[in-house]
Amino acid sequence: MAGSNAVRRMLVFMMVPLFAASLAMAQSENPAWVEELENQLAISHECKVVEFLIMHEGQLGGRDMYTARVRCADRRMYDAYKLEPQEEFLIKQCEVVVC
Repeated sequence: MAGSNAVRRMLVFMMVPLFAASLAMAQSENPAWVEELENQLAISHECKVVEFLIMHEGQLGGRDMYTARVRCADRRMYDAYKLEPQEEFLIKQCEVVVC
């Protein structure tokens, strides 16, 4: 019995790093356009993206289309839009609307 507990503990200790590595890989597997948008926002708007509130990719007129709303670390929000073959996203800051 004591030997089987030791074997179980050893298996758990061997599996934890594998699980953590696979979880980290899964979290970093974003579409290329997401990384492009994050880089463009960092350079052009000094925005460190902390959250994607909306993400959508689809087709418009047979061309790839990407849209997103992001929140920066300093709480600013931006809407972004790209229709292939555009090189860069069109980015507009979300502003408070008062009626």
